[in-house]
Amino acid sequence: MSNQAVTEFLQELLRSEALREELKQAEAGQLEKDQRSPVEDELLRVVANVRFYLDLMVSFHGNLDTPNPEDAKNILGKVLVQHGAADPHVDQEQVMAFWDEMNNANVDWYMTAYGGAVHSFTNPAADSLAKIFNMPIGYNKAADEKSWSDMVQFFKTIFKS
Repeated sequence: MSNQAVTEFLQELLRSEALREELKQAEAGQLEKDQRSPVEDELLRVVANVRFYLDLMVSFHGNLDTPNPEDAKNILGKVLVQHGAADPHVDQEQVMAFWDEMNNANVDWYMTAYGGAVHSFTNPAADSLAKIFNMPIGYNKAADEKSWSDMVQFFKTIFKS
């Protein structure tokens, strides 16, 4: 089943008021495990995972422009951007437009720029691919390790448990 099909299936299931109420009760611990069906157990697991991804979004060396900056108002979770400061695919104008987009939409966002890092800085195969395809990308071990460490620390801060 494709991701799109799974998403549509879950959306249809969650449109059921009765199921939503049971899921709320189950999440709140008011519906004991033996009172839930296997489908409800699986839905709880999936919904918990979906909420995790929606609570915090992380981008590594991503493109920062969007077709419609107004869409940022739909972002409810936190956004963490790990950016290569020397990335020729994302110029300073795009970075500043992203900042404006996030700020104008009141998004809770964070961005770290890693000096000397270009596009694909977390991909150890980037140097080889750059040569094969004549692309301005490259691996940066220091930025890779630091950006991952920064993300893990961010998770620990956000998801204290």
